[in-house]
Amino acid sequence: MIHLRTQQMDYGAADVRRFIKEVLPSAGDTPVQIAHAAGWSGIDPATLSALGAFADDVEAKPRRFRHVWFDLSGVWTDKTSPSDKQALVALIRRIGVQHFLTGSDWPYNGDNLADYYGRVYPELPLTQREWTAIRKNVAPYAR
Repeated sequence: MIHLRTQQMDYGAADVRRFIKEVLPSAGDTPVQIAHAAGWSGIDPATLSALGAFADDVEAKPRRFRHVWFDLSGVWTDKTSPSDKQALVALIRRIGVQHFLTGSDWPYNGDNLADYYGRVYPELPLTQREWTAIRKNVAPYAR
């Protein structure tokens, strides 16, 4: 698992391209989970730029990403605009819902976790079929 987002003001596509070229090949067949869909709390231009760079490369070389997943933990908030949610959905579809996972780095358990998933995740305008696929996805663990 990697928190790819940096605190640098210019974070975005260039960082992702560097990660894809210089780091990802070293992972080989080891599963790689990219936290917060390459961002952090909230959707901003840098997160969309980073995820867009992943989408470009997935479309060009899909086999390279067979062991890569993006978790959706804390990617959008109640302050996220509908247009930013739509932009995120477009990138999820370009990359493929099979590469996305639910997740949380908050200590939810039991009913709290079910409430979180039931309340927060449907705020993203995906189809029911897409949500079902994402909620079933589980990144395999390295053995």
